[in-house]
Amino acid sequence: TRRMKGGEKKRIDDKRVALNRCVSSSLHPSCGHMTDHPSMINTDPLDDEKVSLLNHSHHYDSPLKGSIIEVISEDKIVHAEHIHKTYYEVFFVTLPMFSGYAILFTLRQNVQQLLHISENSPESYWFGVAASLVYQGNLVFRLGHNIFFAFLSPRNRVLLSMTSMLISIGLIGLMFMTLKESTPLWLVFIAYGFGGLGIGTFESNVLASITPVGKHNKFWAILGIPVGVNLITIPGVYLIIKGILDAKWICAGTLVGLFLGILAFMYRLYGHAKKAHPLDFIQFFGQLKLVRLWGPQIFWHCIALMIDMFFLALLSPGGIVRKIYNTNVMPKAHFGWFHFDLSIDVFLVIFAVGFFLGDFVSRKVFYNMRPIFPMIFILFSFVSAGFMISNKSELVILAGLFAAWANGSLYSQASRRIDVEIDKKFNLISLSFWLFIGDIGSVVGSLTLQPIYDRYVSIH
Repeated sequence: TRRMKGGEKKRIDDKRVALNRCVSSSLHPSCGHMTDHPSMINTDPLDDEKVSLLNHSHHYDSPLKGSIIEVISEDKIVHAEHIHKTYYEVFFVTLPMFSGYAILFTLRQNVQQLLHISENSPESYWFGVAASLVYQGNLVFRLGHNIFFAFLSPRNRVLLSMTSMLISIGLIGLMFMTLKESTPLWLVFIAYGFGGLGIGTFESNVLASITPVGKHNKFWAILGIPVGVNLITIPGVYLIIKGILDAKWICAGTLVGLFLGILAFMYRLYGHAKKAHPLDFIQFFGQLKLVRLWGPQIFWHCIALMIDMFFLALLSPGGIVRKIYNTNVMPKAHFGWFHFDLSIDVFLVIFAVGFFLGDFVSRKVFYNMRPIFPMIFILFSFVSAGFMISNKSELVILAGLFAAWANGSLYSQASRRIDVEIDKKFNLISLSFWLFIGDIGSVVGSLTLQPIYDRYVSIH
């Protein structure tokens, strides 16, 4: 408005008032029957619902018809600060949830050692099955939340999922604090199961809840994901390895963060999140039948994410690299090309830093960039796998960076495309389906981690 000249601003204001007259008359085919009495003129800003009605009305016919899009777009600029608002607190909602998720896959080895379960023992197999529940639960509840929690709105599912993660991390913390080696294996199943339920239900529902509030909220939400994960995988793991901080305090700090995240969501976002389109049991299956209206737009994004998540489950800082570069197996990482050795602790920290930078920077770079065919990003995943297979520390240390770059790029581009190209009423189902297909890769990667490690050891 400040950039507009006086005459141009008056022209826009006049058109806006005229359009609002039509809106006040419930989009009557002709605006000519409206009274000019000031009390009958609706001068409120056009909201998204009115804009949608104007754009999709087939009966609207007036001299202003040719200027609708122009006026609406300029009107939205004038009133943008009333329509959209950025709630930076959403960053602190996603951050602790993904810190909890990171604890479940990064400290998996620590929990196994706590229970005195050795590699290649019968107990290690069942421990692997229990730990994989975080991925299996994630897979089931990506879509299953629309069935099992159909009676809840998206914003209430967010609270349910955060509470579930609280229980999961609370149980893991209890193992480190008091139970230790006496921890029964069934408790590991429960802890990782609640974690899978929480993260599987959380992601699509929190993104769907904040989308109607404004696009910048989704940006801050997805930015909180790599920060939350890497708070655990970098400083958290380093402090544990160096003996500066016990794992129980990492769990305690995450519990505090989850509690504060719940409060932030309830008091800052909960009221605005009611605009998200909820899905009950019948609507869920109804929208699945209408897959032709939203499926084609995300087809290649689903395939790409599934491949990406397979490699990510293997190449994350808590994955196969923790098994290979283990101080019990090798004391140092040897860099033959540069003729020096590096301690395993420092090597793992550098690997995790690269993973964080790849995920964080790519999300910021590609969120507002023009769409790129998603399968192109999978090239980074294959390069990262090649680096790991090479068994050269100079290349292995970069594997996390490339795997995370593929993941962050795919995530930001797909979530943005869903907002732009898919009708808002299909927002939740498309997000859920996209993440569900992606988690098929996570589950396969988690279940094949041990066999791939065994094969890697036999080769090298």
